[in-house]
Amino acid sequence: MRFGWNVGLALSVISVETESQFGLFWASLMPPEPGNACPQRLSLVELRAGVPSRVTGLNGQPEFSQRLREMGFCESAVVQKIAGNQMVICELCGTRVALSDRVAGDIEVEPIRGDA
Repeated sequence: MRFGWNVGLALSVISVETESQFGLFWASLMPPEPGNACPQRLSLVELRAGVPSRVTGLNGQPEFSQRLREMGFCESAVVQKIAGNQMVICELCGTRVALSDRVAGDIEVEPIRGDA
């Protein structure tokens, strides 16, 4: 089942095609909950499964960080960890990606809803 929404934000239009993408997009617009003004930053390995988060930085070699950006792991991208600690499975832009724990450890994220 496919859903189609075009969400106008400022001067841009963001196309959201599935219900789960819309939920992640909507969560990214929500302000932090009271008492969570500064979300905790942690690596993708440390993030609990099922928690939507935003990429805040990439650590490691510049060439490898550029490759991660080409895959979609750019700063401010919304990512959700699905499972894993040694092999991390996450969802990014509607696509599931498997990463080693070393690579996932170089991706810095902050939970969107404040539930780390």
